[in-house]
Amino acid sequence: MLDPLRPSAVAGIDASPIALELARRLAPSAELVETDVNGGLPFKDGSFDVVTIFNVLYHGWVRSEADVFAEAARVLRPGGLLLFTEPAFDALKREMDNVVMGRRRYRLGDFDPWLRSAGFEPLFGSYFTSFGVPMLLVAKALHAGDGEPAEGELAPDMKPLPGIVNASFLAMARIEALAIANGVRMPFGTTLVRVARLPSGAAATAT
Repeated sequence: MLDPLRPSAVAGIDASPIALELARRLAPSAELVETDVNGGLPFKDGSFDVVTIFNVLYHGWVRSEADVFAEAARVLRPGGLLLFTEPAFDALKREMDNVVMGRRRYRLGDFDPWLRSAGFEPLFGSYFTSFGVPMLLVAKALHAGDGEPAEGELAPDMKPLPGIVNASFLAMARIEALAIANGVRMPFGTTLVRVARLPSGAAATAT
């Protein structure tokens, strides 16, 4: 994903050694560190131009969103960007959330106090995968009385989809992404994306 930007250095963290091993295969030149976001990040103040967080904050083991954003601000240079995605709307919570220890889902406005407390200026926000919302709601309604899956059986929302369905979803996602890139803001979706900036005059504060 970052290759078109030609970054001079890429670093990543994860609490899972399995995830890090997979990442090393895909990005052998990246600096990858086994740690979690609850402690201080193992990087110096003002080390990066961009910090990305993809579907991390909603996990049950994340103790404080505000602390995570404060650490992101610390390791960013003045004027640096923060990009993150998270699952949206508690009404869309499903078995997959339980399996990955999902603590909650969010709305776009939930992040504004945490971002401003960390010194960020919010720039952009939108929901996406809007086409998935009615499908999820219908699936939840159809299986509302099913109870817990039997041992060894996958919940309906975790079963692999046929290739033609996946291809259709990908085509819809590309159309939606093009619309968002051209200024459309989706009022709902299964996931949200936010972009915020650390002001140019901001000074990193060690934690």
